[in-house]
Amino acid sequence: GGVMMKGLDILIYINGKVVGAQASAQLNRTTKIVDISNKITLDWDNFAIGSKSWSVSCAGAYIVDDEAFQALETAYFEGNPVEVEFKKEGVLTMKGQAIITSFPLNAVFNNDLSYSINLQGKGALTK
Repeated sequence: GGVMMKGLDILIYINGKVVGAQASAQLNRTTKIVDISNKITLDWDNFAIGSKSWSVSCAGAYIVDDEAFQALETAYFEGNPVEVEFKKEGVLTMKGQAIITSFPLNAVFNNDLSYSINLQGKGALTK
């Protein structure tokens, strides 16, 4: 039988550095479909596999001197992609280049400063 992994085992890395104080991480993978229905198939729609895409989102508490967070800040302001890894060391790694699509900071009274980030994959996601 297989061994279950816990969500807390998965971390997001940016340019090889783990993003500190993560509370959540999500890897989204999608495939577009192409409608190839025609007059001959009539009653049934038919589809082919189109292009694939992926994205990563992450949220947590803001850590002032976190290296990965600083790499994200730099990439955001300079308009550069980053290398993203969704992984548990030695068990699961998915990675690729991604572009920051949103990067809000949230300052709520009586709470820690927090962040969330959405990264859109740029090209292939690899294992």
